[in-house]
This record gives sequence, structure tokens and C-alpha cells, in this order.
Amino acid sequence: MEFLRIGRLAYLYQTPDRRESGFWHPRQRQWQTLERSYRQALRRGIQVADRQVAPELIRIPVVVSPPRVEEAGSVAVTGNHGAAGEVTP
Repeated sequence: MEFLRIGRLAYLYQTPDRRESGFWHPRQRQWQTLERSYRQALRRGIQVADRQVAPELIRIPVVVSPPRVEEAGSVAVTGNHGAAGEVTP
């Protein structure tokens, strides 16, 4: 098994025969299989980490956590409901 950690964004694996790849899903707390379309990008990421090839951008899945609500009554920046950057209580 080869593993690739990309900061706090992603933790991925690939089997030595490259037939299976996956990533750690932090909210579900389990490994998930990656779609085949990510295999080559993951392979390149592992090669970059091993300093076998020059660094380059790769496409990987990223699980985004929902925003935290700090306290009741906090302000939020509106998206589609107001002018850009408008702050509503």
C-alpha cells in the first residue's frame, strides 16, 4: 500500500498493482474507494512525494466540512440574497 497525505486536505492510498485507490472520509471515519478517473493523478502525487517527478497540480477529491456556527446571533456574509459582501445580522 502506498499512502499520500496532502496537508490537512486529503489522505489517500493506492495498492501496489494500482487497481484500487481510495481516500479517508473524515466525517464518515472510513476509507472510501476512489473513482478510476483519479488513479493517474494519485499515482503522480505519489511520484511527486517520492521526488521521482517534478511537482505539478493534481486533481483529488476533497471532503469539505460544513461551516461551524460560533454563537447565536452572529453575522453572516450573504450569497445570493443580497449585494456582494453585504452583511446581515
